[in-house]
Amino acid sequence: MLQAEPRTVLNFLSDKFDFMLELIAMNKHDAIIHDEKLKKLCQKENIDWRKLVDYKIIRELQQGDFELRKPIEIFINYISEDYKLDLPENIRKYFNSIEEIYEKLLGEENPESLHRLISGMIDEVQHFIETIESNTRSLLNESKELKANVRKIEYVEKIKKATYFIDFYIVPLNKILDANHTGSVIHKLSLVREQANKERIYNPDFSIRSLYEKLYNQVISANVELVKNSRVLTKELLPLLERIKTESQILAGFMEFLKKPNFYDTPILLKRTRHATYDPDAYFAAKDIWDQLVKQDEVILNTADGQKDIELPWVFDRVKFKKIITQSLPIKNYFLWSNNLMKNEITRQDFDFDKFFAMSALIFDEDYDITFDASERTEVKFSGLTLDVPSLTIDKKVTQKPKQEV
Repeated sequence: MLQAEPRTVLNFLSDKFDFMLELIAMNKHDAIIHDEKLKKLCQKENIDWRKLVDYKIIRELQQGDFELRKPIEIFINYISEDYKLDLPENIRKYFNSIEEIYEKLLGEENPESLHRLISGMIDEVQHFIETIESNTRSLLNESKELKANVRKIEYVEKIKKATYFIDFYIVPLNKILDANHTGSVIHKLSLVREQANKERIYNPDFSIRSLYEKLYNQVISANVELVKNSRVLTKELLPLLERIKTESQILAGFMEFLKKPNFYDTPILLKRTRHATYDPDAYFAAKDIWDQLVKQDEVILNTADGQKDIELPWVFDRVKFKKIITQSLPIKNYFLWSNNLMKNEITRQDFDFDKFFAMSALIFDEDYDITFDASERTEVKFSGLTLDVPSLTIDKKVTQKPKQEV
């Protein structure tokens, strides 16, 4: 029986929260709280140890030591997010309890008994979800702490601990949460969900239907949470621990090598080697190409009497034409100007389609401002083709000088 007001106990837990964390750490480390350690801690914090017994925080054992009461431990761990890892066997027991209640629900017809069984099933599902969540969070914290090596443990010990977490906790938990395994809790919950869904619709008793409705929603939410925790186990925890094992093995081996470098053969990665990144004949191939470019043979073109001179293919000289444009600014009706430019004495070229696009590309440089009047257009004629193009005015771009700071 609690020998103090509930508010008094809560106030004590709030005022002495740091003390409670030390007490829980002491209980977690030794499984019990030794009388000498308890009284030493209470003396340091100026707390009468008898209050802890009166407030139902600790229980005195026959041999004179103490143990922390489970509800207090669960509550403090919950609000401080310091969860204790439960054994997979402790979690697997939910399969038996859920299966037993489920079998009784199938054959029970008494309304009062049904009320009790459905409420019991809801509580059991809730406890199961909370246990899975706390175990997942605890495993995640332990794995991150192991990754950071906060306790500065040896590499071999890290490998052992990572292997222990995988084999002893994560693999069994995955089996418990495997929906495809008929012996898993989540598979049993799927049967409970089907039964609850049927009864919440067809059961003639309104109060029973309401309870089944609550159970159905509870199991639906449980499935979502279980899938989420299963994803953390398989996609975060397992790869993290596997990386720890791999990294630890590599580092442990390297440290061992550094202790006795002359005792082992030097790894290949530390040996100097020289490899050519090109073919041995690359020099001669490049020299042949260079000689062909530098030593050009003279080409003599002979034309017979009465034949026209050989017409060389036209090559667009971008620099030359851009210089002409710059010297001619401003230019009105640019495409008509380009046509006339090709026919004048400078180039003596016909303005064909290729030259049109070559000249068009020049005016999109950042050196020019382009304006056009939408109402005025120009026709540019080629052999077998006429283009209707806008009348463009090209001028030099005016750059604004930056304002001087006052």
